Order: sequence, then structure tokens, then C-alpha cells
Amino acid sequence: MDVIFAPDWSDGVPYQRLLAESLREHGVNVRFLYGYTDFESCLRKALATPPDFKAAAGWRETTNWSRVAGLTLEGYRRAMKGPRPRL
Repeated sequence: MDVIFAPDWSDGVPYQRLLAESLREHGVNVRFLYGYTDFESCLRKALATPPDFKAAAGWRETTNWSRVAGLTLEGYRRAMKGPRPRL
């Protein structure tokens, strides 16, 4: 199975990075699109790919959601401690 994240927010959104790591652990080929400009072709490819509900159900059952939640919370806490933008 192939998964493409578009746009790539893995640096700023912990969830996207953690989801990609979890998918890779289950043998999924994960790619991130950097600086893509042709959204229409990505959408056509995605719509032409049939869903795999069995694979999705298996992934949900084996994903360690407590770990994902803990790492996400840690990322948000670090972000909140950072410098505040001036308004």
C-alpha cells in the first residue's frame, strides 16, 4: 500500500510524522510531497485508488494511540513554552 502526504507538514504537525512512522511499521510505503503544485493530478490518483478497509482496520487495531497522544501532547507543550508572537 502507498500513502502520500500532501502537503508535507511533518516538521510542524507531530501527528503527521507519527502517523507516517506507524504506517511504515506496518509495511506501508509512505511519501511526503515537498513543494508540489499540481494538486489536480494528486487528487485524480487518490480517487483512482480503491480504499483498503481491511488494511485500515488492522492498522487502527495495532496502533499505539496512547503513545501517539503522549507525543502529541509533549509537542504542544513545547510549542506553548516557546516565544509568543507579538500582536
